[in-house]
Amino acid sequence: MKTGQNVMYSAEYFDHLAACNNEIEVLAALMRLAGLDISEQLLNTLSGPNGFDLRAVLARNFSILERENALGERGAKFLKFLHVIILQYQRAKLAQRDLISDIHTLHQYLKLRMGPLTDEVVIALLLDSSNHLICETIIATGTSNRVNILPRQILKNAIEKSASAIIIVHNHPGGSPQPSNDDIRITKELINIFRPLDITFHDHIIICRDNAISLRERGYICIDHSVTKLGFQRRGSN
Repeated sequence: MKTGQNVMYSAEYFDHLAACNNEIEVLAALMRLAGLDISEQLLNTLSGPNGFDLRAVLARNFSILERENALGERGAKFLKFLHVIILQYQRAKLAQRDLISDIHTLHQYLKLRMGPLTDEVVIALLLDSSNHLICETIIATGTSNRVNILPRQILKNAIEKSASAIIIVHNHPGGSPQPSNDDIRITKELINIFRPLDITFHDHIIICRDNAISLRERGYICIDHSVTKLGFQRRGSN
């Protein structure tokens, strides 16, 4: 298989890349096509403690990528556009799924979408009556350890999009997805706001780089959509 500037592009070449288990080879081929360097120095810069991980590279914060001297501004923009394309594709898949029944796929998307963020961000996932995604909207952006979740803004977006259900998501850049007392409190407030409007509050999900916690799965949101008073009491338990 020819590489570099002498590569012969063909159906067989792209079939080879599609079946290739070597992420570096695939990324190198794409970057060379874009006229970008893929030197050993760059690969060492992009690799983490456990070696090269394409998903981790694409998820890296843009400002961090931009500061990488071996990559440069143009290379950072290229990788982030590639990341955005993947997110768009993954979100299109979500629109065809019942997000409550397929929580694993949703968590994978959210970790890719929000895991690399260095500031806390709140997004609302607005759903139709079949729990399919209508749209994703950013509600608020905060600092590295705090963000204000604004119920009025969430309610406004839900009504404007005629949402039948809603999932709230925010990230913890510090690394632990464990919910704080404020996270539990705002979840209770949102449940009480949406209940009389016949809009189902399905979940509040907290994301960190490699993990996701569903307050619904952890028992904070009961089957009757009320918040339990006891820590991690399971849904439906006595």
